[in-house]
Amino acid sequence: MSGALLRVRCRGGAFVLSALVLTSCGGGGEGIIVVPPNPVSVSMSPTTATVDIGATTSFSVSISGGSPTPTLSTCSSSNSAVATAATNGSSCVATGVSAGSASITATTTGGQTANAQVTVAAAPPALTAFTLTPPTASVAIGQTVALNATPTGAAGATVTVSYVSGSTAVASVSAAGVVTALSVGTSVITATAQGTGSGLTTASLVRTATITVTADPCVPIAATLPIGRSASVTAGSCPLAGTTRGGGDFYRVTLPTAAAVQVSIAPTGFAPYIAALPVGQSEFIFNSGPTPQIVSARWHLPAGLTELRVGAAAPGGTGNYSLEVQQVSPSVENCAEVNVGGPVNSNQTLQATDCLSAGFFSDEFLLFSSRPCVITMSAGTTGVPMADPFLVVTGDTVAFNDDGGGGTSARIALPSCRSASNNVLRVSASSFAVGDVGTYSINFQFMSPAEADAANAALVTSSALRSATDKGPRASMSRMVEAMRSRDWLSHIGVDTVRRDR
Repeated sequence: MSGALLRVRCRGGAFVLSALVLTSCGGGGEGIIVVPPNPVSVSMSPTTATVDIGATTSFSVSISGGSPTPTLSTCSSSNSAVATAATNGSSCVATGVSAGSASITATTTGGQTANAQVTVAAAPPALTAFTLTPPTASVAIGQTVALNATPTGAAGATVTVSYVSGSTAVASVSAAGVVTALSVGTSVITATAQGTGSGLTTASLVRTATITVTADPCVPIAATLPIGRSASVTAGSCPLAGTTRGGGDFYRVTLPTAAAVQVSIAPTGFAPYIAALPVGQSEFIFNSGPTPQIVSARWHLPAGLTELRVGAAAPGGTGNYSLEVQQVSPSVENCAEVNVGGPVNSNQTLQATDCLSAGFFSDEFLLFSSRPCVITMSAGTTGVPMADPFLVVTGDTVAFNDDGGGGTSARIALPSCRSASNNVLRVSASSFAVGDVGTYSINFQFMSPAEADAANAALVTSSALRSATDKGPRASMSRMVEAMRSRDWLSHIGVDTVRRDR
């Protein structure tokens, strides 16, 4: 029989004292008493618990039995990378470190132990989603494209995005995600989003965008006259005039002397646009058509470099076209409208087949510039000269001049060679005499921008008509001027104007 043994002296007979059992005692003398055991009991409450990373949970340690009863000595963790343990009075305190499970052990001063299980819950990720747009893009050398990074973070998270170009020679990328095309080729832009935060799991997500760099579509095409070329207008073609026009091509032609140039485009699939601009000019006239039809225009251009713009009239237009550009006779015939693209001095012949208004023949020139200009018309020095040159400029108002009557020249000075409503001016080279024809010279001379700034914005009207006694021609001329004033020139010829934006 197990238990503690006590030796006692007996007097009388056997007896039971409390839990002590007398096992042997004869009429007197001594006997043996067995004392039952008193084991130590250790337990932890609760036996299982869940805790977040960085948070704590407490396990109460209960100890009983023993003589004397032991006390809590240490608390330990089976995996300190998941949770740590420490004593706190009569408890074990577990602290979550990382997601997982660990056993927390309580040890008494007598060496007895008890265990509890702790589960450390994973913290929510600081970053839950990440998109990068566009995933692919095609840009020309020198152009840029902005990448749009959209990370989704948990509440309280701090999210940062960084960018790296796979080929810095092809494309560079800024800290803000703006890609700049540098050379022809392909570069993969890698965007990395990282989220951090208290009580959150640090998380990173990676997205990529493939950037294809093409040659610059806006690089002008060097050409010599005559030009005969077929080409295409695509979504990647160079914008001809900001966002107001479609895309197309730029051609550059150098004229050794002032010349008249005919530009024609035959489009397929888009409404066409053509323009001629002497390099250095700030504004110009363009011609366009509302449907896929052939558009042709004649320009009187000064010597030097001229840029031709050819393509779609409306944004988004695509298709094919054929282009013809050739030098032509500067003569203005058959009521054609001629664009003036810079300083021009041209010898002309007014004929009975030219434009006719109220009995007066005229050649028509279109003019658009913010600079002041002087227009001079004189009787020709060859062939049969005109009897009496006369100039009329039609816009929002009308300016006219025949140099005081009876003379052989006319002159109009304009502080701005476009209308007050920012539109095209029509210059009619005519005669004061009904039915007058013959040779003449016309000169367009532009002043400097400084002179333009100092000039008055209103059209200058010089009406040096004949005396009141010359009623016949004067009355007819008044009718001609009024007819020019009321005519809707722009809708008639399909001409519009824009500022140069490159």
